[in-house]
Amino acid sequence: MQDLIIYFGVGIASAGTVVGLIAFCLHRKKKKKVAFYIESFNNYFRKNRDIRLTMLSMLKNYKKRSKEAQALKAGLYYLDNSILQDYDSALSYISYLFDDDGIDQLHNKCIKIVWKMRQDVKALPKIEDTETEEGLS
Repeated sequence: MQDLIIYFGVGIASAGTVVGLIAFCLHRKKKKKVAFYIESFNNYFRKNRDIRLTMLSMLKNYKKRSKEAQALKAGLYYLDNSILQDYDSALSYISYLFDDDGIDQLHNKCIKIVWKMRQDVKALPKIEDTETEEGLS
């Protein structure tokens, strides 16, 4: 009877160790994917200064049927076909996939940079109605 209890305890300990190793490996793999995504997104965004082009460039880094590529495609589809076409919602597909605060911070920083660049663009001067009437006469 005591041998049975010892074997049962060893079996439970072994199973716990295996489950712990699997969880550790999955966590480590996720961290590597997150680090790769952040580095790639940063590099492409520095070069393009456009979120949509960055997302298109990022597709080259992933296999066509990978979860990351599917999330990027869904975000691009949202940008192309939605009424709002906001970057926050388009990037939320990727944020949901990775579920990492570093990626959320990166996306927010890039969105702020794009909006700042758009605010700095000078509008063309308006043409007065009298000038156009005089030019047509």
